Amino acid sequence: MIFIQVDRIVDELNELDILVASHDVSPSIEDELRARRIEANTRVWDSLCVRDSLLRQKAKSRWLKKGDKNSRFFHPFLKVRFHRNNIVGLNVEGEIIDDVGGLRRWVLTISEIVFKSRSLIGL
Repeated sequence: MIFIQVDRIVDELNELDILVASHDVSPSIEDELRARRIEANTRVWDSLCVRDSLLRQKAKSRWLKKGDKNSRFFHPFLKVRFHRNNIVGLNVEGEIIDDVGGLRRWVLTISEIVFKSRSLIGL
């Protein structure tokens, strides 16, 4: 029902666009058409929100009913990806920095070097 309603309102919007685009309407009718278009546009967005909510609810109920059967299959892949994307330390000139304080000191040192070199060349 909601899908048909959205299609009808979109058709109405298209018709209103065609009427507004035609230049043979009086200004008062043009204002009325613009107001109807704004109202139809609001109804489209409201209907789309309702439709999306309905689809989310259906998907959730389907998931609750059937469950998540692939979790055991996908868990090892996610675990490997997490470990691959996880940064545990930073290799700086052969030294591993793995604490927050060390990283802060290194960033400050590098930024001081960069900003001093920029001031020396006039940037």
